[in-house]
This record gives sequence, structure tokens and C-alpha cells, in this order.
Amino acid sequence: MVGVPDDDLGQRVRAVIIASSNMKHRALKKALKTGLAARLATYEMPREYVFVSELPRNAAGKVLLGPLSGPSNQIPNLQSDSKKAKE
Repeated sequence: MVGVPDDDLGQRVRAVIIASSNMKHRALKKALKTGLAARLATYEMPREYVFVSELPRNAAGKVLLGPLSGPSNQIPNLQSDSKKAKE
């Protein structure tokens, strides 16, 4: 989960999911939404779900959050179904 700038709210939640290429993104998104809804308040729920093959990392192996919180079309290793996974 990363925060993404939003004009109306200031910031919104984006879920970044590492998924293998043979996983069905729609089914996974539905399962995640159901599981998260049981644990999170409505305002804490992700408004966007993007699927990547791997997370961007720096030389020390730490996850780079900057690229993940930018525009969806600029996320490294974005899988093709991710554009359809937005709400």
C-alpha cells in the first residue's frame, strides 16, 4: 500500500500487488477487496489496485516507494491488466 496524491482528498491509497503472470487479476482483486473490507474502514480501502511483476528496489535492496506512488502508467514492471483493475 502506498499513498498517491489526489486533488480532492489530498492523498488516496493504492494497493501494489506482486502477481505472477498466470494469476487472474480480477479474481485476485475481488478476493483482496473482500478480505480488506473485513479489516479496514471505508476510507482506508485502496481506491486503485495495480499489479506488478516485481517491486522497484535500490542498490541496497530496499523498495523504492517514489515510483510506486506516481502516475499508474509510469510504474515500473506494471502488468498489462493493471489498467483494467482500477475502480
